[in-house]
Amino acid sequence: PQQFSSLFQILMDNPVRTDGIATFNYTEDNSYLESNEKDHIVTIGRRYADILLNSGYKKFKLIGYCMGGLIAIEVARALLEAGIAVMPVVTIDTIPIVLEMDGDLLMERSYGLMVGANVSEAGHIKDDIMVRHALELLKEQKNGYIEEKAILSLTGELEELSTCYSKQKKLSQSERLARLKKAIPDNNNQLSAKDMDRFEELFEFYKRNYRCAIRYIPKPFAGDLQALSCIDENSPFVPVMKPGTGEFLSKCALGTLDVIPIKGNHLSCLMSPNVEDLAKLLDMKGEKK
Repeated sequence: PQQFSSLFQILMDNPVRTDGIATFNYTEDNSYLESNEKDHIVTIGRRYADILLNSGYKKFKLIGYCMGGLIAIEVARALLEAGIAVMPVVTIDTIPIVLEMDGDLLMERSYGLMVGANVSEAGHIKDDIMVRHALELLKEQKNGYIEEKAILSLTGELEELSTCYSKQKKLSQSERLARLKKAIPDNNNQLSAKDMDRFEELFEFYKRNYRCAIRYIPKPFAGDLQALSCIDENSPFVPVMKPGTGEFLSKCALGTLDVIPIKGNHLSCLMSPNVEDLAKLLDMKGEKK
């Protein structure tokens, strides 16, 4: 995806690099949307591991951002089982997803923010603090499950939110996504021209990633982990997730777990100037047979 291009380019431009770099683009995988949600991360991890086993390399350093960190762990697990050398797996702000939302209204807002849209131009609430406050409140009431009707029934200081999404609800999803797409600035570098042509389809990938992460229960992992954790824990679209990165991964880590703070929040860590510092932390090694 386009939002990772800056990091990838910095790594590729390293003049002293002698090792290989490969990326997986799940949005080109026709079967990605078909696997069972509960088993999805393990299934994808095994599939990617098979590709790496046939690559000609005998040593790997795996790096994954957000849910990709969980997939990287599953890839490493499969490689280790096959007797392949794996350096510490690097996860970039891989946090537990403990908030499940019924319906797509706020998920669409989240998607818009992720791809760099001016969400208020598409009819969404601009106030991130209000949205986080509402989600935190509803999360506590429903043990992490937020019904769409609860959002539409908010009153008092949060009535603006319910009014906004009652209006959005009257539109079809295609109309809402078209508004989001139109609200992406021309100089945006989050999506390529090809991504823009697949805007609605990519929303389905985004939504699936979120829901699969909710259902994923990590099993004990014998390898080592380096968890890069954003210093700014605030996200523009969800409350601060608890437990944090370190506590979450410690539940599956049997090997060494190093938690390393990085600049930025969940989105800005991949943007300049933070991405330059992030690239310096990543040392991808691979040796040809």
